[in-house]
Amino acid sequence: MHEKRRSARRSAPRTRGPKPARPARKPRAFLLVIAAVLLLGGASAGIALWRRARPAVAPPAAARDPAAGMSAIEAATMAARLYREDRAYESLPYYRRVAPEMAPGRLDFRLEFATALEHASLQSRIQSEERVRLMLECLEELARVERAVQGPRARARVIVARAFFLRVWGFPADAVAELRRALAVDPSYPDLSATVRLMERRVREPTLPVDALEGPGLGY
Repeated sequence: MHEKRRSARRSAPRTRGPKPARPARKPRAFLLVIAAVLLLGGASAGIALWRRARPAVAPPAAARDPAAGMSAIEAATMAARLYREDRAYESLPYYRRVAPEMAPGRLDFRLEFATALEHASLQSRIQSEERVRLMLECLEELARVERAVQGPRARARVIVARAFFLRVWGFPADAVAELRRALAVDPSYPDLSATVRLMERRVREPTLPVDALEGPGLGY
């Protein structure tokens, strides 16, 4: 009888209560995407509001031209005064104001303007980029006047000026080439032959003392 009870217990199915339902979980990756979108959207909105709220920055004002509104005579007077006072850089706006009023072949003015540019390029107050720009402007001014002047002496004067400036800027070989060209244009140019020989020696012997290179004065 005990055996029948045991087999009945074994054969009777066990009944269990229903399992409690688990809350549905959203995929973790999906939640991360939602969070990222919200963060990015908030950042974009914040940036947009900041851009709208900040005041507009005005562009830097252009440097005022001191020669603006001056007549050519007034500007020429100011340019000459500043140049005589060794203030070549300050004189340039006034020379530039006068330049369009002058004929391209006006040799005295063009050489004075080019010399002011050359002097200004050597001043320590300016940066290298502007220094190069002034040198190029000087060479362009000389090229313009050389094309415009008439006669070998006038052309030679311009070429000699260019040679002087190249030597000052540290290009002795180019200076010698220009002096030779000036001599070919005007063989009778005073003291030019002697100056060419001295400059050629200077290029060949760069360590030669300066006293050994003294010679006749050469002007342009």
